[in-house]
Amino acid sequence: RYQMNSFLFIIPATPKKLLSNHRHILQKMCLNNLLLQNYSNWKALWIDLDEPPLTDSKIFHLKCSGKKEEKLQKTSNYILNNKLEFDYIIRLDDDDLFNPNLLYKIRNKDFDVYTDFYHYFWSPDICKITKKLCYWFPNTCIHKKESAFTKWGYFATGGPFEKIRKAPFLIENDHTDFHKFYRNKKIFFSNEKSPVYIRTITQSSVSSNKVILLSEYLNGFGFWQNNFLSDFTNTFSNLEGKHILKQSLSQKLIHSKNDFLARLNYKKIVL
Repeated sequence: RYQMNSFLFIIPATPKKLLSNHRHILQKMCLNNLLLQNYSNWKALWIDLDEPPLTDSKIFHLKCSGKKEEKLQKTSNYILNNKLEFDYIIRLDDDDLFNPNLLYKIRNKDFDVYTDFYHYFWSPDICKITKKLCYWFPNTCIHKKESAFTKWGYFATGGPFEKIRKAPFLIENDHTDFHKFYRNKKIFFSNEKSPVYIRTITQSSVSSNKVILLSEYLNGFGFWQNNFLSDFTNTFSNLEGKHILKQSLSQKLIHSKNDFLARLNYKKIVL
């Protein structure tokens, strides 16, 4: 008889005082999407001083302040000090969308990490999705508990923040280093038609020092299409974008060429 895996989501939330109306809507969408899960053996920790934007018996509030990096450290301490029981842990940003059907599919799988080969994105501005191959693992992976709480690597360098301990746990690392830890370990990649999650890209995601057009920014992520992922049909039903992104055939061919070259080099660089 197979063991049925248990999963814990940790969601370091954007403080309410920093929330735009748009981000608040995306937070609700993130949690509502979690509640679409067709598997029941999971819980989520909403990590912030303020209550989560919706309540459910699956979602627990961990009252906690600080920057994202500080919240992750405090959450690790809370989990270990309280001996929370689960098999796998999933770090999820508060505006991203986790696959509603995935936990059921992997309920009896054994792995060190389950992750996406491609990085998937969606834009509420145009209500389309795309995928892009990068030479690192995405932010949201499914980590075995023992792996997640191994002291390894370096804290993220996104700005000054308090370090509670000298060395971070893996789950507190920048995700661009995850693949280095998991080399020669048991890595499962998701089916390309059933990714772990979709990252949300908005105009506020633009971090350039210069003014950049939305279309120019979005073009850097690939060729955008209407939803082609059946697992997310309910997620994107009845949604419409406010903007139209026009992409030419030549742009599509460029993205296809870059994707082909990235696939050739991926195993050598990442694994």
